[in-house]
Amino acid sequence: MSEDTILRTFPDNSFEWLAKLYVENQDTSNLTPSQLFDLYQSAYDEIRKRSREYRDEHRR
Repeated sequence: MSEDTILRTFPDNSFEWLAKLYVENQDTSNLTPSQLFDLYQSAYDEIRKRSREYRDEHRR
């Protein structure tokens, strides 16, 4: 029986890192956990979208 353990760190990639950095630099003192999640997810989605746009703009 294999007992392999896979450890995952956060942030795991540049999208997660940038979204985390963005949230850390916002005033989150009055946010609920749900609002905090929404803020992070919105930043993450926007960063991913911009990355795709940038890649498409710079393809040759």
